[in-house]
Amino acid sequence: MSTQVIRITNEVEIPYLTYQGQAVLTFALIDKVHNRVEGTASRNFRSNRQRFIDGEDYFYITDSKSLDEFRRSHSGILKDAANEITLITESGYLMLVKSFTDDLSWQIQRQLVKLYFRVKEVAEKTQPDATPTLSPQQWSVIDQLIRDISLYCRRREGASHAAHERIRFSFGLRHSSDLLPQNFEEARADLEGLRALAEQHMHRLITLDEEFITAVIRPPVSIRKVRAMAKKAVSQPLSF
Repeated sequence: MSTQVIRITNEVEIPYLTYQGQAVLTFALIDKVHNRVEGTASRNFRSNRQRFIDGEDYFYITDSKSLDEFRRSHSGILKDAANEITLITESGYLMLVKSFTDDLSWQIQRQLVKLYFRVKEVAEKTQPDATPTLSPQQWSVIDQLIRDISLYCRRREGASHAAHERIRFSFGLRHSSDLLPQNFEEARADLEGLRALAEQHMHRLITLDEEFITAVIRPPVSIRKVRAMAKKAVSQPLSF
């Protein structure tokens, strides 16, 4: 039986694991998504084990029947020789990563809570009687805004991809095309702001090009002035 894969970031995908109807994680998967040294999550768990509730924050599986069933459900996750496994639930995960306070960890926590631990709910919402996704007209507006943003950038493909990823991360979606109607106005307003920012970015580049060309065709231009112009060009980061 193949295991569903969930994309957490652009670089990281993990298998979707369940036990007794709940989404669960292994220590190895927690280390992977948080880019931690192998063994970090299990060490944190052992250090604070008395604070975790068995059957609520984690499942400690040792009986052969349950282990075999887990192997069949999630091929490749559990080694054949393994005679135990600890599975961490959502509440256990949130307790376990309290010490992970870097920017990446905050982002990963949000993605796991919105995506990984909500897979079942999302699947139920996609049934025929669930709330539909955007209408073709609404998606056309979103798509056009993203196209406009990319046209204002020299790296058009990268800008388009970044805009789609912004929607996905902002609303906890597996794909930007899963945007719900109730989030349409918020997403549109956000993209309109990005389009204005991208336009400013393009005009800034055009201005810098014009300043450079003007300086070059009006000799003499001192090396010191050229260096000052170059320094000015790289010392003005965009503000989001």
